[in-house]
Amino acid sequence: MGLAFRYIVFAIASTLANLLLQECVFHISPIMPLATSMAAGTGIGFVIKYVLDKYWIFQDESAGHTEEIKKDHSLRSF
Repeated sequence: MGLAFRYIVFAIASTLANLLLQECVFHISPIMPLATSMAAGTGIGFVIKYVLDKYWIFQDESAGHTEEIKKDHSLRSF
């Protein structure tokens, strides 16, 4: 499966998860259903996209937060 194809599929998957969770939360939230559903949907969409991209787009095999922090972040210095 090509990189571009995976990226498109993952974007669609995270968008669908976002919309599905928004729909569910909107119907069960007793307080501010629109804002709550948007926050929940956006959060799950970001998490799903991050995890899929990390392992399937960037092939990042970091074991945990400590390894993640130790990575070379050379783009930070301008």
